[in-house]
Amino acid sequence: MNTCVLIAMAVMTAEGSAHQSSLAASRAPIKLVHEQTLEMPPGTHRPEVLVGDDGEVIVAVVQPVGPPGEGQVKHRAYRFDSDLNQVGEPMNLTWNEPPWGEPADHRAAWTGDELVVVYQTLNFPERGRPRRGGGPAEDHAIDQSLMLARFDLEGNELFRGPIVEQVTNFYIDNFPDHCLLLEGDSLLVSTGTRGGIIQQASPTVALREVNLEGEVLAEHRLPQDPDNIQGTIGNSMIRLDDQLVMVSGRPMAGAGLTLSLIEGTEHMSTKPMAKFPSTEERHFPTDILQVGECLLVGYIARSQSGGDPQKNPYAPHLLIIGPGMNEVADLAVGVEGFAHVHPTMALMGDRLLYCWSQRLPQGPGWMPQVMIEVFRIEPSAE
Repeated sequence: MNTCVLIAMAVMTAEGSAHQSSLAASRAPIKLVHEQTLEMPPGTHRPEVLVGDDGEVIVAVVQPVGPPGEGQVKHRAYRFDSDLNQVGEPMNLTWNEPPWGEPADHRAAWTGDELVVVYQTLNFPERGRPRRGGGPAEDHAIDQSLMLARFDLEGNELFRGPIVEQVTNFYIDNFPDHCLLLEGDSLLVSTGTRGGIIQQASPTVALREVNLEGEVLAEHRLPQDPDNIQGTIGNSMIRLDDQLVMVSGRPMAGAGLTLSLIEGTEHMSTKPMAKFPSTEERHFPTDILQVGECLLVGYIARSQSGGDPQKNPYAPHLLIIGPGMNEVADLAVGVEGFAHVHPTMALMGDRLLYCWSQRLPQGPGWMPQVMIEVFRIEPSAE
């Protein structure tokens, strides 16, 4: 039987009210019903939601603690029980320390009784990072590192070290908005490059197999292609029937999202599997899950006018792909996202957790807050 998806959910507006919307597809024996929205503390951003075998939940976030400079905590992890009650105090995961510098973007995985965090760090010139002004932090950095750290579930550090340390040519290695996939006792870590100048004619994806001590076991370089892997960052990966698949997007209207098959071992190559265009800007598909025969892609979207996310914010979306690689539904999970929102998802029994960063509707300035949307997965009446 076709296991496409029926969605019935409440979409929260910036004022906190809700309206009910429903999108259906024929032969849809599964539905997702929005149950609740949980708010994490103001100032949290870029959630990475993970669920253990016993239903416990970890959400790793950016949450600066302390004054800027050496010693400032940048990432923390919150634990929740299977009823989504917070357990204990948040764990500190990263902080600004020499020689690596200031932590920035992160991704995480849960293996056994350990939390694994891969994160980017940046060093800035003596004058420091500009306090104001948009654009990537890499525009102001003198070097970048890609770090790996492991913790037990009480927050005790078990390991910390570089995967790639203090690179200075960002046209060869650039680490923001990377993605990863846990594969047994190792990780596949995908990073990007800058492109468009003499050093490198076009940007590429760097796909590294890394053990849990940060040692690079293998490295592959895959080209960015408007019809295949569209972007080097903000992507996600999944194994489908033992095939490695990456979902990617580009920050422009009409580009849509693309699923690409990555083949080979010693010499990897890619080919497009399916494309999901839109008149809107579909971008940053930062998570992908399989539910039955369907795929759920968490990504962001906004109108084709583009521009500054503060003036034209992204919204978190959920794309439902059917078993024939057809688009079944596309749902706005929220509005007024903060920056690039970075949605991630996890399955908790018969529930789907969808995390994203909203722009805090009240409070000083431009501040994020992580929202945890809880959906119940149940058979439809069909």
